[in-house]
Amino acid sequence: MWTVLLHPLVFSEDLKRLDASVQRQILQTLRKRLALDPKAYGKPLGGELAGLWKLRSGDYRVIYRIIEDRVEILVLKIGIRRDFEVYREMVLRLKRL
Repeated sequence: MWTVLLHPLVFSEDLKRLDASVQRQILQTLRKRLALDPKAYGKPLGGELAGLWKLRSGDYRVIYRIIEDRVEILVLKIGIRRDFEVYREMVLRLKRL
C-alpha cells in the first residue's frame, strides 16, 4: 500500500471549491486506486509536467508525484478536465512552489 498525501494547496484551493459529493468521489478514487497501484491506474505526463502523473476521477483530474523511495504519492492538483485547464493551473502552481 502506498501512502497518499495531499499538498496543502489541494485542501485550501482545490477541494474547497468542490461539492461534498464530488470530494467524496475523488477521495474514494485516491484510496481505491492510487493507494493500491499509482502506475497501473494513472498515466505519466510529459512536457512541462514530466515526472508527474495523472488520474481521472469522473470529470476531474488528479495530478500527483510518485515518491518511490518513501512509497508515497503526493497529490499536487485536483481540477476539472475540460479544456486542459487543470494542466495550465498545475504549471502555474509549480511556479509558486
